[in-house]
Amino acid sequence: MTRENLLCYTAAMALNTIGARIRTLRKTAKLTLAHLAKRSGVALATLSRIETGKMTGTLESHLAIAHALGVPLPDLYREIAAETPMVFFHRAGQSTAKRVSEGPGAGAEVLVKQTGGRRMLPLRLALKPGATMHPETAPPGTERLVAVVSGGLEIQVGAARHALAIGDSLYGAASVAWTLRNPGRTAAQALCVTSPPAL
Repeated sequence: MTRENLLCYTAAMALNTIGARIRTLRKTAKLTLAHLAKRSGVALATLSRIETGKMTGTLESHLAIAHALGVPLPDLYREIAAETPMVFFHRAGQSTAKRVSEGPGAGAEVLVKQTGGRRMLPLRLALKPGATMHPETAPPGTERLVAVVSGGLEIQVGAARHALAIGDSLYGAASVAWTLRNPGRTAAQALCVTSPPAL
């Protein structure tokens, strides 16, 4: 199996079920989380978050965990139950889990009520004229998409700057700083999706 196929296979796994599988294998091997952290080199806090479904981990962490448990990587994904189809409807103006201030005149609204166990974090961004959102970085392997739905934005990713109008989008690694600014005279809104959620 190629690395690319493994990445796709890993991304297809449900967060809570991969965590449950690792926990089962760990207990079968009679290892505590601390023992597995020491053997694998994966931080104890990271292992705990993977087992509880709060994060997915990376291919590298899965390889390290499988090696520490003494099982081939594919065994880590065996016996994972099929996912129950999920559909969450969000009506415009409906209250959601969280509204976050991202600086004077800038805010973000979480579009799902619960982010734990999800593969992506969808946000609605709103920036008043002249407003700037704080630079934001996420762990390596995290990706981000920003699509402008009204107004215009200037997005700086690392050293590169991009001017986006209505309908434009920007996609890339979220492990470098993303700074969003509304240089126009009208309010701007955008949809931002980060995957996996950077919590």
